[in-house]
Amino acid sequence: MCATDVHSDLFAAVQRQVARRESLVSFQEVKDRSRAAASARDAYAAVDSDGCAIIAQVQYNQHGVRTTQQRIHRAALAAVELEMQGAQLLACSGALFGREVANIEMDAARAAVHIPVVSLDTIVDPYQVHEARCYGADALVLRADILEQPRLEALLDRAETLGMSAFVQVGDAEEAARALRAGASVLAVVPPKRPSGETDHFALGELVAGLPSKIRVVMMADVLTPRDLFNVAAAGADAILANAEAAIPSLATAGRHPACASRR
Repeated sequence: MCATDVHSDLFAAVQRQVARRESLVSFQEVKDRSRAAASARDAYAAVDSDGCAIIAQVQYNQHGVRTTQQRIHRAALAAVELEMQGAQLLACSGALFGREVANIEMDAARAAVHIPVVSLDTIVDPYQVHEARCYGADALVLRADILEQPRLEALLDRAETLGMSAFVQVGDAEEAARALRAGASVLAVVPPKRPSGETDHFALGELVAGLPSKIRVVMMADVLTPRDLFNVAAAGADAILANAEAAIPSLATAGRHPACASRR
């Protein structure tokens, strides 16, 4: 199966999930709730902070967790710990237990901290943008590889209308150009790989080098170690998505170190 088919299948699968949720909670109700929600926190400012900002993924030990209330409690505790360890943003995904549970977890995580929360879910429909805002997302990721230009532009505009930041995920120069045409201020870059599977920092640097200075770059690289962070920061990253197994305190210290490269 080619990449285009995979992306088409993903798009269709997400749309089916959205249609099911919309049959239970109408689009109008979700829009009304999103507009009544507390103001979004400034994710762009967090990415624009000194050094290289750390985006930590909210995860927790599933052992003994059986109820939604237990998941809410664990998510909130995990979020607080990550903020205390130096994360500037948190990232949440609905892949583990499904969207409904993950929405509640994201809301609980955000309520427990003072930093912005980014939804990592695959967004293809306006319903999802409002839904994410309802449950505490301050920013979301829009994938240029699965969204046609008019839809990308419309979703980005809708997110910003709600006060959210939209990180447009790109993997090459063509997608980066599309993101800029759409009006993106933050690019979530999936770094190019060498045949060995390692990040190609030279190719990454070339991609970032052509960007306007006001554009911020989040490296979607699952960064694990301070050395990884220094390498992607040198290639142009303003922020990194930390690997779920990474030691956040050491990454946060590295990101603030005077030796850490910065595009600013």
